[in-house]
Amino acid sequence: MPDKKYKIVIIGAGNVATHLGFALKKAGHTILQVVSAHPSSALELATKLKTKFPSNIKKINLTADIYIIAVNDKAILKVVKLLEKKK
Repeated sequence: MPDKKYKIVIIGAGNVATHLGFALKKAGHTILQVVSAHPSSALELATKLKTKFPSNIKKINLTADIYIIAVNDKAILKVVKLLEKKK
């Protein structure tokens, strides 16, 4: 039976996000977007992963199967609150 492939949005563009992004892409999953509070970092990682990056979290893709929050511990609550507003 073939493995299920997921559509994924990565929130964050640091070391953890980078390693997860490459590992997930290598496993055959689709990275829909890289979202970051730092647009230049998001652009850099999105370019490497050959995917899109919105200018801010308000433009996050809402069709993903999985949303990975790979940000600094201090930023997690802020990200979660922003995502709650997208419901």
